[in-house]
Amino acid sequence: MKSVLVTGVCRGIGHALARMLVDQGWDVYGNDLLDVPKDLHLTEFWKGDVAEEEFWRSVVVPGLKDKKGLDGFVHNAAIQPCSSIIDTSLKDWNETLAVNLSAAFLGTRYLFPFLQNRNAAIVNVSSVHALETSGGLSAYVASKGGLLAFTRVAALELADSKIRVNAVLPGA
Repeated sequence: MKSVLVTGVCRGIGHALARMLVDQGWDVYGNDLLDVPKDLHLTEFWKGDVAEEEFWRSVVVPGLKDKKGLDGFVHNAAIQPCSSIIDTSLKDWNETLAVNLSAAFLGTRYLFPFLQNRNAAIVNVSSVHALETSGGLSAYVASKGGLLAFTRVAALELADSKIRVNAVLPGA
């Protein structure tokens, strides 16, 4: 049976993806800051902040320790504050980059032992805003553009370990 960890499973793309994979018979490990919806029948759910290294180290890694490994990791968790550059606080800026970008780095780093040499895949959910955008989304745009750059370097670095790394860029 195939297995995947999906962050941000309680709403939107993450929720739809997790439901589809469960319906196809995958073992789906999910994460979110919200409580898992009753209609989502995950193999395991970890409530926590993917932007915190301690969450990966003390919750996710031990939760996967006795598993055979992972066939995939989908970094989907994201936040999107809407404010101009001038009105964006440093706190909002840093939080957006932490969730949207740093969490992809942390997940990739901590899940590497579970993904390597399995022909596994990492999919980072970026955004059309990484390439074409409008005003009022500076932190979000910077984080999603950074996620594309991170995806490219991760694809290069992890290829020898038989891990494919790609990004998708959904839009409205």
